[in-house]
Amino acid sequence: MKKSAIILFAIIMILAACSSKENIFNDIENSKEKERIDLTKAVNLLTVTGNGLGYFSETEGQLKEEKVVFEQTEEIEVILKALKGASSHSGPMTDEGENFQIILSYKDGTSDTILLWLYPDRNSGRIQRENYTGPMYFLSKKDVQSLVELIDKKISQ
Repeated sequence: MKKSAIILFAIIMILAACSSKENIFNDIENSKEKERIDLTKAVNLLTVTGNGLGYFSETEGQLKEEKVVFEQTEEIEVILKALKGASSHSGPMTDEGENFQIILSYKDGTSDTILLWLYPDRNSGRIQRENYTGPMYFLSKKDVQSLVELIDKKISQ
């Protein structure tokens, strides 16, 4: 009888441990989803600010503007596509600061800021939430090129 009670107790403990591990995993997954900026809201204005925007302009020998505003739906969609397509990264990163900020202004009057590291010469880019919390996301090479072309075109206007 004692052996049966011990075996039953052991089985209950194992099941309880498996159940709590599953809950911890689900909580971690849910918190990562919450950390991602909600890009489902309707964006009516998108502003890219930062140092060195003139770097993208091949036609200008100097910095033309420090802020670029995107109001056209097609332009905004290019940037949102790049942000939505970014893949999560959990490894080590350099502690170098971002070189751009993307300010998403929503139709409901709210806004979010996303930090952007964009390196066209290396064909790489990454994003993170404004307060440096949450995961870092890498932009695809194709999206990096799309962003560079869009910003360069806008600066040249």
